[in-house]
Amino acid sequence: MGMKMKIKIIKMEIKKGSRLLIETIKARKDNIKLAANDKFIADFYGKKHPYSAVRNGKEETLNKLTVKDLRDVYDKVYSNKGIVITVVGNINKGNVKKVLNKYFGKMSLTERKPNNIFEKKSEFSDKDTVVNSKFNQAFIIYAYDAPDVSNKDFATLKLISSILGGRMTGRLFMELREKLGLAYEVSSVYPSRVCDSYFEVYIGLDKKNIDVAKKGIERIMSDLCVNKVGEEELKDTKNFIKGVYLLDHQSIERQAYYIAFREMTGLGYKYDSDYIDILSKITADDILVAANKYFKRKPYKLVLQKLKS
Repeated sequence: MGMKMKIKIIKMEIKKGSRLLIETIKARKDNIKLAANDKFIADFYGKKHPYSAVRNGKEETLNKLTVKDLRDVYDKVYSNKGIVITVVGNINKGNVKKVLNKYFGKMSLTERKPNNIFEKKSEFSDKDTVVNSKFNQAFIIYAYDAPDVSNKDFATLKLISSILGGRMTGRLFMELREKLGLAYEVSSVYPSRVCDSYFEVYIGLDKKNIDVAKKGIERIMSDLCVNKVGEEELKDTKNFIKGVYLLDHQSIERQAYYIAFREMTGLGYKYDSDYIDILSKITADDILVAANKYFKRKPYKLVLQKLKS
């Protein structure tokens, strides 16, 4: 097969892949949670920050992709810089070394450069960002500035996220859905990021319940800053996290993933096996201090709803 034919086939594959991604992008706009998240991320980080990029790209850039674009990205990402290889399973170390030497032994490895420092928005308006949407239901997001994985408060905020959301006994679910019947969906998210992260509380609900839900979210976040988490709630949350951790580490595939992830984020592979022990030592006082440090700041507030024409 000649070079011209190969390039022609690659161009066809690029167009095919771009069309599929464009359909995925359009489908995101039909999901209220994803639509709200894309707006929130763009506003929270600002246009210049890489975290603000939509996961599947943008339609206008996908339509312009060239063979050279793919080659440039391939050379940048799939390079010899900072390669991490994880091997999990009942396998002889000597055999592993032989295989690695065979396929990677001649490669000249270089260390990864420190991550670029990107500036993101740090001040948010007191006013809500209200966006007119096509959906009959509404969606609210409260997002607070939060630290990266290297920060000493990382594990504490992970624990707080589980206290608030992620399960049917979390405070957000119990207060806003079970007691008040406000939510279709409600939870909290604190992503693991090598650059500045965010702590997000979100709720999907009827438009008529927006004001009540906002007051409820603010009351719950304020309570974390005033009252210590009870001993029983803290114990139950830690046991919940431990159970999820053990279930998610049952397969060797997931074990390999987590080891590589911890290494790539700079925490080191040993952090994964130490994670539960680190969480177990977090106290109610630690949670109170972290809550006052991060949740008294002015949050970004997004309200997605159908406005009257």
